[in-house]
Amino acid sequence: MHAGKAVNRSVSRGLLSPNSERITEQTSSSLNQKSGKQVANTITRGAGKNDSRYWRSRVFRPVNARGDVSPHYSMRLQFRGSPRASFSLGTGNAEAAARKAANIYSDFLTLGVTGALAKYRPQKAADSIATVGEWIEAARSVATTNPATFALYAAALRKIVGDIIRVKRNRKRFGPKGGGAQSYRKAIDAAPLTLLSPETIQKWRMEYVKRAKTPAEQSSRKTSCNSTLRQARSLFGKKITRFVPLPEPAPFQQVEFFPRQSAK
Repeated sequence: MHAGKAVNRSVSRGLLSPNSERITEQTSSSLNQKSGKQVANTITRGAGKNDSRYWRSRVFRPVNARGDVSPHYSMRLQFRGSPRASFSLGTGNAEAAARKAANIYSDFLTLGVTGALAKYRPQKAADSIATVGEWIEAARSVATTNPATFALYAAALRKIVGDIIRVKRNRKRFGPKGGGAQSYRKAIDAAPLTLLSPETIQKWRMEYVKRAKTPAEQSSRKTSCNSTLRQARSLFGKKITRFVPLPEPAPFQQVEFFPRQSAK
């Protein structure tokens, strides 16, 4: 009888294991009774896209075609079936970039795609885009391609324009010192968009290939010419012009390509 009461007291205070060791069973109510405070729920839930914690591991620093890492973070966002878009976050601080990314997503929720793009990528009037550099920047603000790919497109366009206006090219333009690259790009970006007429581009094609000294080099130049034209033309494609109206005359609309060259 006394043994039964002892077992009952043991059961009421805890659980007996097979080897008679007491295993204390603590519940949230027993913990609350001991501390006198509400016990916080330790279950962590995933942060939503309007929370900076979601973006902390998703913001990134773009790398251009030369392998240079941008000093500022960027984000990529695809919202309710809209084309994937990249946004520069304008800061090299990861925490600040994550907060801004969360704010951009929140604006997509409240303003919609059109309203958010108007806020973060204000369109420039077509008649005010007069130069090559202005078009590149306008295209960059609405492009859905990743920054490295866009840099290739911009380099191809500048290559064509630089050849047409015969910008002096030397080794200094490849170095960061002395401002060679900056002056080279500045001269090209100042060129008018009207320069890219069908006649001018056709003339560039023929002159580019004529510089070849052997049949093998000519074949290689034809392939390179086609690739450069396609990359430059991408800056005037539908994914860009749906947001930035094409200037008149529209560049690269009547461009021709050389036949595909044999790889043998």
